[in-house]
This record gives sequence, structure tokens and C-alpha cells, in this order.
Amino acid sequence: MDTRAANLTLWDSIERTDPGFTQQLEKPYPHTAIDGHYFVRKATETWGPVGVGWNYDIESYFTPGHIIAVVGQTEHHKGWPVHETTHTARITVWFMHGEEKRTV
Repeated sequence: MDTRAANLTLWDSIERTDPGFTQQLEKPYPHTAIDGHYFVRKATETWGPVGVGWNYDIESYFTPGHIIAVVGQTEHHKGWPVHETTHTARITVWFMHGEEKRTV
């Protein structure tokens, strides 16, 4: 097997998504959503149980933005501001490639 073919072995084994694990969505734009558990299943098939041959870390935080409304405002109370919020999530995945731990 040449180097290029060897490099694509993993890709070739998982590149097709079973349509039974997808859902067509229209909002906020037309797209196909893949069931999150399907990713875990494919990773488990490929590298073994989570925590052994692979794992993931999730970093998640919320950032308040501009005030978009004030609720509970009366003539005696200033009310509470309602902010737009940005949710950021960063997922880091590690997996074993032979005896070497790789991160994506």
C-alpha cells in the first residue's frame, strides 16, 4: 500500500454517514444535522471504548452582549436588563494512533 492510500485508510472507513442518523433541518439555514451519538458510536467502532482509545473534552462558556430588553420595570423599580448571549463551545478530541496519542 502506498503512503497516500495508507493515510486515507481511516478516512475511507468512516467517510459515509448512515442517513438513518441524520435529520434534514431548515432553520436557521437548510442543512443536514448528524446525531451526536452517531459520532460517539463511530469513534468507539474505530478506537474502542471512550476513555481508553479516545476521549474528548468540552470547554463551554457564555458571553453576555448588548442589552436587548428590560423586564420588571415599574415606576418604582428600574427593572432587570436582558442581554443577548453568545455560547461558545470548543471540543477537543484525542485518539490513539498506534502507541501515540493524537489530538484534534
